[in-house]
Amino acid sequence: MKIQKKNKNICLAGTVVTFICYFLFYFIYNNLDTAANHRTLIYMLSVVQIFIIIYIIKTWEYISNKIFTPYIFIAMFLVLYGCGQSLLWVVNLNRDMGILRGLLYGVYVVHSDTEIVRMMLYINICLMFFHLGALFCLKDHGGHINSESNEKLTKNILFAVSAVILALCVSLVFGKLNTVMEIVSYKGYAALYHSDSMENTQLLQIANELFVPSLIGLLIGSDYKKSVVVVCYVIFGIYAIGYSIAGSRGSWFPYFIVFLWLHIRYKGGFKKKTVIWLLILGFLLMYLLQLIMLLRSGGGIDDLFTLEQFPLFSLLSEMGGSAGVTLIALAQKIHWPYSNSILAAVLSSATTRVATMFNLDVVAGANWFSQDVLRLNWGTGFSIFVEMYVNYNEYIAPLLMFIIGWMIASLVYENDTARDTSTLRLFILSSTMGILVVLGRCALLELTRKIVRGVLLYALVVIVIRSLIRSRRG
Repeated sequence: MKIQKKNKNICLAGTVVTFICYFLFYFIYNNLDTAANHRTLIYMLSVVQIFIIIYIIKTWEYISNKIFTPYIFIAMFLVLYGCGQSLLWVVNLNRDMGILRGLLYGVYVVHSDTEIVRMMLYINICLMFFHLGALFCLKDHGGHINSESNEKLTKNILFAVSAVILALCVSLVFGKLNTVMEIVSYKGYAALYHSDSMENTQLLQIANELFVPSLIGLLIGSDYKKSVVVVCYVIFGIYAIGYSIAGSRGSWFPYFIVFLWLHIRYKGGFKKKTVIWLLILGFLLMYLLQLIMLLRSGGGIDDLFTLEQFPLFSLLSEMGGSAGVTLIALAQKIHWPYSNSILAAVLSSATTRVATMFNLDVVAGANWFSQDVLRLNWGTGFSIFVEMYVNYNEYIAPLLMFIIGWMIASLVYENDTARDTSTLRLFILSSTMGILVVLGRCALLELTRKIVRGVLLYALVVIVIRSLIRSRRG
């Protein structure tokens, strides 16, 4: 497979621009006056992040001829997790909250603007290298045209397997949801992180990993049959509303984007009247959920109608709070005390036994940072930005983001060839997209496990069953 001709120029230009920014950013990084006020520079870097968003979207559109793609969603979520709060600073919102407030997670005091500037510089250059790697992934995909009978068989098997998996998972997943809502209603959201009732067994973890892929499998396997669509959307809707009431939008919102993308791909979008009603309903629902979260945190109804509490701005601020972990890691020069977590994540994606065979430590990054570094009894989250840094340093980490970008974009890249329109390819692509959109919020260990156990092994079961059926048919 060769990189398309028109991609070569954009890859070359992207390489030049990225490395110029690399040297420029680190020149600023190493020559900051730690005693100075850098609010103007913070504002300028926030504007730069807007240009990075435009750069990512336009260059990807130029060489793939599409915008509404899995990669763009993954890249945009990565931007929002790294830059959500600073994007609000551009329009003078959230300036007295979040990172600029100067107190992170209730335990870490931001000592100067220098810490914020360095965090922004580091995230910006990581984003640019991530996208540069993605640009190099674009290829002319080959692949044979699957016969109609083979595709029909694949869809039937995918539907049957998904129905069985959903039946096995749904009671466990909704049982956990019920427990979550009970704990939050009596003890508050923080109690979720240290409650005996929230023991996360291996079986429950696997059920959570398979739950959404089983819904996706039913939709694709049925060719979006109306009755199946209604059932899947109702199940997911209950799941989303339940976790939203419990104060967790991150448990479902990334998958909502996947269902939206799939629906548009299959159905060509929504009718105008449907869109209007969905927007009105969504707007009212967002405000209702925002009110519930405000009341639980000690706020009042009056707070709901401030600009900072507008649901979209609140969501950006919440997502962008993940950058606080990056700031602390950089400012305190924190490094991973165990064996390489990136290698461990790859080798233990199916089972931890493989990693332990090579004497690698399998440690959850989020738990380590929250409990061992910050001494908290609740989770701050983690991110790919932090994981690259703590394993290496601020200079090597962006270069590794190039590899991460190349691998992810290669996995989810799609075009209109037979290979990318096949049933299994679409299932793998959409299920993986739902996992990778939280790249800026989770450790690699969690993501690789979900991809291997919740998507690839799932697809392997379908392939094996299909092969057995075809061999029996002769």
